[in-house]
Amino acid sequence: MSATTTLPELERTAPVRHRPALSYELFPARSDVSFERLRETVVHLEATAPDYVSVTSRAGHGNLGRVLELTEHVLAETSLRPLVHLTSIDSTRAQLSTIIHALLDRGVRGILALRGDQPEGHRLEDDEIPFARPLVELIRE
Repeated sequence: MSATTTLPELERTAPVRHRPALSYELFPARSDVSFERLRETVVHLEATAPDYVSVTSRAGHGNLGRVLELTEHVLAETSLRPLVHLTSIDSTRAQLSTIIHALLDRGVRGILALRGDQPEGHRLEDDEIPFARPLVELIRE
């Protein structure tokens, strides 16, 4: 094979972007003091005009309130677009449906569906979504 031969699967199919996408990952603050610092940081990040900011969420791990608080702040106080991480592991289908509706009701239009890390010794429950594809289907419902 010569150096100039191209493989069809490596040919560019996506439109050419003039610049790379820029994003930041935000971790919800654990305390009110940390949340105030995070709000200040978000102001500085907004000035760089990222394409979006991802908000890390771990469904079933107790930080949903902080995720919603941060997401609401981003939506109400900035021009940033949030992309909320949502993990399916350790959450029932009903819990995930409630979380998805809460995000959509607040105006979130970007959700990154993930299975998430399975805790050691964790056994899947009957109503638990085992990986990301069924979570994507639930989001689309």
